Amino acid sequence: LNPFVMYLDPYTWAQGNPYLKPQLTHSMSVTQTILGQYNLVLNYGLTSDFIAEVPTQNPEDGTTVFIQENIDDQVNYSATAVIPFQPFKWWSVNGNLSVFHQEFTTFLNGNQVENNATSAFARAGNTFMLPNDFKLELNADYRSNTVWGLYAIGEQWGVDFAIKKSFLDKKLDASLNITDIFRTRRFEGSSNFNGNINEISQYFGQQSVGFSLRYRFSKGEEFQARQRNTNLEELNRAGG
Repeated sequence: LNPFVMYLDPYTWAQGNPYLKPQLTHSMSVTQTILGQYNLVLNYGLTSDFIAEVPTQNPEDGTTVFIQENIDDQVNYSATAVIPFQPFKWWSVNGNLSVFHQEFTTFLNGNQVENNATSAFARAGNTFMLPNDFKLELNADYRSNTVWGLYAIGEQWGVDFAIKKSFLDKKLDASLNITDIFRTRRFEGSSNFNGNINEISQYFGQQSVGFSLRYRFSKGEEFQARQRNTNLEELNRAGG
């Protein structure tokens, strides 16, 4: 909302829009659990006055300004399956597969603009229980080409790694974590309307290395919580 101007280079800048309206989303979902462990989720969503970034070019000097504006509607359909399984006693997998379809429509400069795509997302979280109280986690994800607002967005994938070791009768945990090992979670996007072509390639610094220590203190003496008459308390608060 702040109309502050942030210059990206001599020919490009981003600017806030104080006239934005709030977007409103209506959604519904249905969840089915199968065999007590597998989940299937169906979802539908309709967003009106969707807030999206709109690049506009000045033909006189060739400069481009990126402004957040309300476009007309976003429609989203999705189906997600959550599939946990255990190939071996020491190896467990939590799988996630989503297929989703998105539709964006708006009118810009008197022309109707449509941006639609059917996409997929898959993620596999692997946990390996190793000897000597070592635990290894290896997570991988992939998203196919998709759309967002006026942009077509390229596919993306990434791998994360973590190893944990327990000490002192499993009271102390030491963990080493590495995210986006191969530095592949880049944003590759493009837009093309009214003769204004934009190509964007960005990396948001998702690659990181972290180390943590966690200690579990011993439990204190057990105590019995005082039983309360909640109905009576509600009546007292109501002035009864």
